[in-house]
Amino acid sequence: MKSVARIPHPEIFSMQLKKVSFQYDTGKKILDSSSFLFPSSKMIRVLGHEGEGTTTVLRLLGGLEAPTQGVYAVNDLDVNTLDSHARLEWQLSVGFGFETRGLLSNYSLRDNLMLPLNYHQAVPIPDRAARVQAYLDHFGIADYAGHLPALTPASVRKACALARALILSPRLLILDSPADGLHRSGVEKLAELVRWHQSEMGLQYVVIVTEDPFLIEFFDWESIELKGHALQPKRGRS
Repeated sequence: MKSVARIPHPEIFSMQLKKVSFQYDTGKKILDSSSFLFPSSKMIRVLGHEGEGTTTVLRLLGGLEAPTQGVYAVNDLDVNTLDSHARLEWQLSVGFGFETRGLLSNYSLRDNLMLPLNYHQAVPIPDRAARVQAYLDHFGIADYAGHLPALTPASVRKACALARALILSPRLLILDSPADGLHRSGVEKLAELVRWHQSEMGLQYVVIVTEDPFLIEFFDWESIELKGHALQPKRGRS
């Protein structure tokens, strides 16, 4: 990954939910006046039973959903009241990898990775192709670079989506079931890449929903649990 330079993003000093409630229009409630200070510089694993809303929690943390009530604060600033410039600056520092989010179907894998670099112009033009190639090489999917997603194996598509989540060197990485669909070697490469981003690229917070035992073994986790419409530290083994 020698060709990959760190993209400077503002540091994240704190992430906090302040009496946050979230309820869908259908009436389904996920959070009810929940307050939680996320532990800094940790690998954070969000636990919860299927259907309880762990993915929704990730979407809230990524700014893709807004609280029904309360405040989601980053560096003591309400994410949902930031002006357009400040919000874009913050969004560029967040990397997303969601379980059901696919790649753009009419773009090759290479172009899917190139898209955020071109759109946000966060990397000099001469460096973009080498940056994309480095991520393709790391995951061992370079042979599929020119293929449309539908013409590649599921494990290749998943690896490309994870590469896309990291390609702008985020401060906050949010992953929903990242090991699903990956071979064991792919999980190893993901863990290696996350560690490298933590040590070299300024990655500060990693928030993951996963039950994959192999991925879990790679890190020391700070586990939190969605229970009773609130986030709370997980007690005991997780």
